[in-house]
Amino acid sequence: MIWPASLLASGLGWQLTASWLAWLPAWMAALAFAAMTWRLQRRSRRPGDCGRRFWQMAMAALALGLLAAWLVAADLLAAGWAALSGWLLLFGLGAGVVLGMFYKILPFLLWLDLQRKAPPGARPPATLALLPESAQRRCLFVFSACLAMGCALALGRLPGTAAGVGTCALAALVAWDAGRAVWRYRACARNWRETQAAGVMP
Repeated sequence: MIWPASLLASGLGWQLTASWLAWLPAWMAALAFAAMTWRLQRRSRRPGDCGRRFWQMAMAALALGLLAAWLVAADLLAAGWAALSGWLLLFGLGAGVVLGMFYKILPFLLWLDLQRKAPPGARPPATLALLPESAQRRCLFVFSACLAMGCALALGRLPGTAAGVGTCALAALVAWDAGRAVWRYRACARNWRETQAAGVMP
């Protein structure tokens, strides 16, 4: 309820005053959400889990992106910094959260389907066998590099070609990891079918 109420207050404030003060309720609510998410994840039983690193980076991007937008609206930063705010919010927050969930949800769904198809006495491979944590760490590194290059590009410190190549590399890496996970899933299912056909497994 706090987040919708803050958005409503900011929207009404912007309509009435068109002032940078209208950003304050939404920014404070987003900052509180980011801080709460960060604190809850640090209390987790697996604080070093790579998937949580995506979320932590996304929350940091959310707070910094809104802060930059607020400072631009208050004329405390040049208008060019608005591009940095947009990159942090659209890519840092959006891609960070999506990638963090993708590397958890995809192997879980594949494992769930294998569990449903498993013959009697057979056990599906673990989710980390379908999509290992090393793949998540590699993606986190490339995502961090892309985030940094995009920030440098927004501030005019890096040519657009370099940032574009980095983003394409991230997309290719995610597609490769997803393809490998699906390949392992299909190999396991095929092995079960062949074993059953040979009469080794009931």
